[in-house]
Amino acid sequence: MKSFFKITLACMLGMLLLWLLLLFFCFVLGVASLAGGKPVVKSHSVLLLDLDNVRVEERLASDDPFAHLAWNRTPQVIGLNDWETVLEAAGEDSRIEGISLHPGSFTAAPATLNAMRNALERFKACGKFIYAYGNDYSQNAYFLSSVADSLFLNPQGVVDIRGTSMQVIYYKDLLDKYAVDMQVIRHGAYKSAAEPFLTSRMSAENRQQLTGYITTIWEHFCETVARARNLEPKTVDEVANHLILSGNGQVALSTHFVDGLLYEDVYEELLEARANRYDTIGGAPLHTVDYFDYKKSLKQPKSAPYKVAVVYANGNIVEDKGSSDEIGENLVDCLHRLRENKSVKAVVLRINSGGGSALMSDRIWRETVLLKEVKPVVVSMGDMAASGGYYIACAADFIVAEPTTITGSIGVFGIQPNVGRTLSDKLGLHVETVKTNPYADMGSMVRPMSVYERNVMQQSVDRVYDTFVKRVADGRHIGWKYVDNIAQGRVWSGKEALGIGLVDTLGGMETAVAYAVKKAELANYSIIEKPLVDSFFSSLSASFAQTRQERLLRSAKGSLFHPYFKLAKMLERMQGVQAMLPFQLEME
Repeated sequence: MKSFFKITLACMLGMLLLWLLLLFFCFVLGVASLAGGKPVVKSHSVLLLDLDNVRVEERLASDDPFAHLAWNRTPQVIGLNDWETVLEAAGEDSRIEGISLHPGSFTAAPATLNAMRNALERFKACGKFIYAYGNDYSQNAYFLSSVADSLFLNPQGVVDIRGTSMQVIYYKDLLDKYAVDMQVIRHGAYKSAAEPFLTSRMSAENRQQLTGYITTIWEHFCETVARARNLEPKTVDEVANHLILSGNGQVALSTHFVDGLLYEDVYEELLEARANRYDTIGGAPLHTVDYFDYKKSLKQPKSAPYKVAVVYANGNIVEDKGSSDEIGENLVDCLHRLRENKSVKAVVLRINSGGGSALMSDRIWRETVLLKEVKPVVVSMGDMAASGGYYIACAADFIVAEPTTITGSIGVFGIQPNVGRTLSDKLGLHVETVKTNPYADMGSMVRPMSVYERNVMQQSVDRVYDTFVKRVADGRHIGWKYVDNIAQGRVWSGKEALGIGLVDTLGGMETAVAYAVKKAELANYSIIEKPLVDSFFSSLSASFAQTRQERLLRSAKGSLFHPYFKLAKMLERMQGVQAMLPFQLEME
């Protein structure tokens, strides 16, 4: 027995030593990667934007010191906030002559793409050039690259423009196979959040709103590309109708969608000549600085006495503490602290959420109202600010959206699965219940709701819907009946939302910050971001405490299966009445 304890203790000590060595190794690598000093940016440099194997998020959660190591094959992350800051700095930097854009297989949601493209437009407005090169161009990559002064394609490459589509997966037949009955109470003709659980076909109302949304996205694509390439929007639309550019690059060249068919070595010679055209010495080699190195070279802005706080609200709204990709108690606390912070003179709330808990949405709304009483509150909408995401936006002084932002979805629903038949018919399990009162087990997942219980739930859903409509009517200074008419759970694009009064203007974060500064009458200010992001090592420590499901969800991010892991997690965490985007979207 004594030897057993010795062996066990030795194994435990060995494992502990191994973990300590691993952590020490990570620390040394991290320090080594950070100790290299700031990169040197030479005169006549070209900023290289290589977006292959890159993912864009609202902001960079933490700087990963191992991102550039050869063995790290995970996608590098660019924060949209950093993208705009870096391009603004490059536009004002006399050492940067222009940009070489290589989109690769890059993709992002429409509103994010539009914001990235607008930042490139502002760079060009500084009098500098942008060249783009691709072996192939996907539709998203081409939209981003169309901002370039000159756009080049590999002689064997193609430009893939085919239009916009959207897919919704329906689960009804699958649920029927396992005898699962999804009991849904909702308000609004368009509130189809639970539709995939109730039917195997898309409703006419859902088809109408989705068609309207993707049509807006496609029209924006055609208009933007046509304007950049000196074409007519109908020409771009016709290209998609017949897949004209999918044949070969010669067609893309002859139709003026690209400016040249070049191999990459020839493109680099062309780029070198353009970058050095002001060089009196001549023949200077091409100097490039990659995005991540250039970001490291930038000086941190000086802090001013007065501040504009940019608050990020990303992910589902949950009745919980929240995290970097979930909205909860963390946002309530953050807004409360900003209200009491005398140095913060204005707040920009950046929302990228399809909604969630109606109760938490209302709590955040209340904090927004209280905050607005003492300082300006401006909302900037990202890829989506729908349902609960719009609920927390509607009280702001001013709302800014991208043309393709998913907006509105003013409606609510409740959902209660019944797996009683699954247990009895499929698994041979039977559940018996004892109770003191008739409805003590209301909400049970092993029996259907009674008519009385369904009526109670319907009243609760109707009450929350009426409150939601009132919040919007009061915040936007329009009538209740008007809001009810454009609500009903219907989704609008940012462009459509502007026309019906749900937003005040179209634009990105820079538009929202500019309005906040003007409203607060600030001349000298600095921007702070809230909530504070975790450092890489604190994120690493937190990852050890993640559940298996959370690790699976994180590892699947950016993959084909990520939306389905995300849906499973979302369903598991639903509590009470939901103000949530009416579908899980897959857009191409």
